[in-house]
Amino acid sequence: MATVTENDLKRVESKIDKLTDKFDSLIATINQLAISQIELKGEIKTLSNQFNDFKQQTEQRFDGVNQRFDDVNKRLDDTNTRLNTMTIGFLSIVGILVGGLLGIIGKIVFFPNI
Repeated sequence: MATVTENDLKRVESKIDKLTDKFDSLIATINQLAISQIELKGEIKTLSNQFNDFKQQTEQRFDGVNQRFDDVNKRLDDTNTRLNTMTIGFLSIVGILVGGLLGIIGKIVFFPNI
């Protein structure tokens, strides 16, 4: 059996003190990390809120742009409708005139004496 001397006990005590100091520093580091984690969570929430606000603003802008495009399309459709109506009316008049001219030309060619 080995006997435990006073020097051995002092060395063990100094090693225990060193381990205690290391544990204390580890606990302090863990506490700092926990505080940093809480701060990061707060920053993440802030960024998330800012992103959501930006997303809502962007959606509102796109809705406004889409509304303007729809208004322009409606005006173009109205213009196209008017243009189509005028074109049909013009072509109808031209068709009647061409029909009349063809009738006159046909009468002159086929019945020159009458």
